[in-house]
Amino acid sequence: MSDNSNLSNQMDLETFFSVNLDMLCIADTEGVFLKLNDSWTRSLGYEIDLLEGKNFMDFIHPEDRDEIIRRYRESMYDFQAEYRIIRPDGQIRWIWASTFHIQGDGKNSRLAGIAQDVTERKQLEEKFRESSIRDGLTGLYNRRHVYERLEPLVDKSRREETLFALAILDIDHFKNINDTYGHVAGDQVLKELARILKENIRTYDLVGRYGGEEFIIVFINADREKGGELAGRILDIVRKPVVHSESGEIHFTFSCGVTDSRICIEQKCPLDELIPIADKILYKAKNAGRNRVMMGGGP
Repeated sequence: MSDNSNLSNQMDLETFFSVNLDMLCIADTEGVFLKLNDSWTRSLGYEIDLLEGKNFMDFIHPEDRDEIIRRYRESMYDFQAEYRIIRPDGQIRWIWASTFHIQGDGKNSRLAGIAQDVTERKQLEEKFRESSIRDGLTGLYNRRHVYERLEPLVDKSRREETLFALAILDIDHFKNINDTYGHVAGDQVLKELARILKENIRTYDLVGRYGGEEFIIVFINADREKGGELAGRILDIVRKPVVHSESGEIHFTFSCGVTDSRICIEQKCPLDELIPIADKILYKAKNAGRNRVMMGGGP
């Protein structure tokens, strides 16, 4: 009776493995595959006989591996996680995986695993996330996301006394551009400036659309003098291009106010006090004749 029961259970397992569309496996506690169904081939791109005897950790993306291994061991092998895997063709896929103990003790323990390819869901989530943090017209970060990124920078600046420069710039006579050439042309100017900003900031700096014709740049590891120098280089570039519209060629410039985070260090001021300082310096630049970068600090 026991032999028949074991045979029946084995047949049930074989049937379950063969008809299930999810990725199923049996593994030891080290994560070595002992048995897999064919669904793994579709997602991992390896033949089953090449997977059996291999450790699932070998297929995890290097950036995810240490964290997944830590969670796997801390959970005593009963865990759920989402992580990236690398196929033999170099393609990266996201999978959701869950493992649980099914039999044995110690080195003889066996784990069952189930996994699903969730790449499309992750891509959709990333698309939604990007749309929530980007300005729809220019593709730059929106104001809310810039604030979210600035908060930890302010905290770090106060804690470690490291500086960053903050610049707010405003397109000169933008209302006149809209009135003279139309709002479509005005949008072209905004997009052209956004392109120039993206292409001419350093890779680790932060740029966003602050609102209307205003933009904000955060120059990492820079004081106001360095920030002013970098903003000045961008202004030199902006003075040269011409935006072509149906109503004619458009030349444009911007005015810019630059401050830095030293006031956050000296006076422990919050972020909502730093930005108005840059804004006041911006208007000093406008009142001084526009088409220039000015620097300053303090309330």
